[in-house]
Amino acid sequence: MKRLFVFLLMIVYPGILGAQISDKILRIEAKPSNEKEPVTITAELMPGANIDKIEIAYRSFGQSEYKRLDMSITGNNVSVTIPTGQTSPPFVEYYLIIYESNVETFTTFPIENPAEHPLKLEIIPSESQSYEVIWISPESSENVSKEDLLVAFYLYDGGIKLNLSKTKIFIDEEDVTSYAIQSEDMLVVRPDNFGTSLNVGKHWIRLEIFDITGKSVGTETREFTLIPDFIVGSVTDNINYRASIQMETRNENIAGLTNSYNRGSVNASGEYRMLKINGRVYATNEEKSDRQPQNRYFIGAELPWLKVGFGDSYPALPNLILNGKRVRGLTTNLKIGFFNIDLVYGETDRKIESKITRDIPDSLVGRDRTKTYFKPDTLTWARMDHRGSFTRNLLAVRPSFGKGENFLLGFSFLKSKDDKNSIRYGLMPQENLVLGSDFLFVLDKRRIELTAQVAFSATNNDIAGGDITDEEIDSVFKSMSKEDRDMLRTVRDVFSNLITVNRYIVPLSFKNLTTLAYEGALNLNYFNNKLRLTYIRRGESFESFGQPYIRTDVSGFNINDRLRLFNNRFLLSVGYEKLEDNTAKTKLAQTKYSTLNTMVSYYPSVILPNISLGYTYVTTLNSLPHDSTAAMDDNMNRIFFQLGYNFTLLGKQNIIFYFGTSKRDDFTKRNLDTKNNSVSLGINTIYSIPLQTMLNVSVNNSSYLSSFGKPDSIKTNKINYTSASISANYRLLENRLRIDAGIRSTFGDIQRGVFDLGAQYSIISNLDLIGRFNIYTHKQIQNDLVWNLTIVYNLY
Repeated sequence: MKRLFVFLLMIVYPGILGAQISDKILRIEAKPSNEKEPVTITAELMPGANIDKIEIAYRSFGQSEYKRLDMSITGNNVSVTIPTGQTSPPFVEYYLIIYESNVETFTTFPIENPAEHPLKLEIIPSESQSYEVIWISPESSENVSKEDLLVAFYLYDGGIKLNLSKTKIFIDEEDVTSYAIQSEDMLVVRPDNFGTSLNVGKHWIRLEIFDITGKSVGTETREFTLIPDFIVGSVTDNINYRASIQMETRNENIAGLTNSYNRGSVNASGEYRMLKINGRVYATNEEKSDRQPQNRYFIGAELPWLKVGFGDSYPALPNLILNGKRVRGLTTNLKIGFFNIDLVYGETDRKIESKITRDIPDSLVGRDRTKTYFKPDTLTWARMDHRGSFTRNLLAVRPSFGKGENFLLGFSFLKSKDDKNSIRYGLMPQENLVLGSDFLFVLDKRRIELTAQVAFSATNNDIAGGDITDEEIDSVFKSMSKEDRDMLRTVRDVFSNLITVNRYIVPLSFKNLTTLAYEGALNLNYFNNKLRLTYIRRGESFESFGQPYIRTDVSGFNINDRLRLFNNRFLLSVGYEKLEDNTAKTKLAQTKYSTLNTMVSYYPSVILPNISLGYTYVTTLNSLPHDSTAAMDDNMNRIFFQLGYNFTLLGKQNIIFYFGTSKRDDFTKRNLDTKNNSVSLGINTIYSIPLQTMLNVSVNNSSYLSSFGKPDSIKTNKINYTSASISANYRLLENRLRIDAGIRSTFGDIQRGVFDLGAQYSIISNLDLIGRFNIYTHKQIQNDLVWNLTIVYNLY
């Protein structure tokens, strides 16, 4: 205990503390993820940050386009899970987009040019396992009767010699290897061949894989659910359930102002035979009528062929239709053999009344050009100080055919509409319709995979006046011939059943297909190569209210190749993307974007460190003269190096070192050249005693020029800072008590720092008490204090 006290005393004596570079995000946590797993990223908000919404923008290696997802906000913590298949090795780049309450603009993290200098997260390639398992049956999470259950898979080596006959197969915890039949490089097991009866419900298959020396080289698992076939099989009547209840009180003293927050959450789930039920509720006193919902709730039920849920969820349909958008309402998924149907219906935005100032004198109307002036229900003018939001409802339906392992064909319908009567003072309620289709086809044991999707959208940017009348058609489109105006009437009569048709609808014509989007991809996996070819085309006016983050007015191709060498110890990744805008031919010039990414990674089996070295070259160019304000002519070079090493010295050590440098040259008269250098080192140590320490240091130096074509006015701007953190946790009383402490500081242009002290105590086996105390130090202003107390009760 004495040594522990001295150790903590050394940590908590900070001297002069520096600053985090962001005043919104305290820290981000993300661990390297396997290629076949989803990626979870979490962040902690700074105390006092009045955040309404946070999005994550992310892209895989070789891509220039960032995709976006809404992040879930729970108190001072935000999180997001990027689904499997949305990222690829060797890394994913990302940054956060932060929207504050009652603020029209947004900020980012990192603050400085995040699109060019994003955060990086390593994605570990599946090839580093040196083998590949191709499942024939069962499909992942498949619902199957015992009569139809078959365990069958191919096993391929990836450069090492495998002993297929030594492979062990387990169903749950029972070894069924002796019942397997080998046919060349395939193993097959029929559960009818062994005596143990499998109960209805969830089961796991586990494979243990060995090389020719008898050394274990890895394991693979697959889940399936056994459903009744009305022939054999007993059903247990046991009810399995679990629940977690958490209550938190938090007090923040920020800049002399004190705020208190009370939050509570309940997460529960249960299983009975084939039925699964899960639910969650989160409530906070931050719920306000002038903000989008802060409280969250969801309840769902699952059968092997049906899923039904109601509440807050993030449904995922094809990327052009609905993905990453929070919906409060009903979500369902029905699977009947070869036929499936997904349905989503709910609210994406709730009503928030606009804030207005009445009785504005005529002399002041229009003086503030950032505000909207209008005449409400009186003869005097009013000013809209903050624009509210209408209730926006969304309906999405997607029937599909196929199980998704080798073939899938889907058709999507999305309709989203503002309720124009939901608020008293609102401007330009909107409506959106999207029709689409998606396709998947797999051949040769998943070595060939073809995917495609297409969508067409129609958006009405102001439905306040309803459908256009015959008189308005004759007045607005009087330059058209009578036959063309009659055609418009016919179009209105047909499509007004789906969407409001008036002068504000897009598209008004089908020239250049401005609201059409399509994309396709071909994946090939042969000769130690994973090659992916992608083509996209999205019209400038394509829009889906279920996918508001997608990049439009773009067309082009992307090629990515990963080559495995030397028994999969070396991975060579090359990607090239060429995109261009002006798909509707309405801009002054077409801008072309080219991105080249290369990376070499080394994954040794033992002793030596993992090493990655990468180079990126990006160009942006259009044909306008360099003295034009719309001219684009720049290039960027970026080099980065990363090293990871695990070894044992005074404990288990994990070290990650990173160095990156980039230079952007702007050849237009803006002369916005930038340079950036960053170095970071992280050390995580687990000792033989119940102690763990973490040390992280990073140095960032950036500069950019600005002159706007005036040589005598060139100005050099610099941002230099060093961030450092050290933390430790220690377990006592047979692991019932955990104490942690840490310092996080940034030294640079802004001086600020954070000191953490916390403890977690298990009162009884399923009841924990957690307390935290934080000090935020600033230069020349008073410090901020935050404490919180949390009780967690787990029921199993």
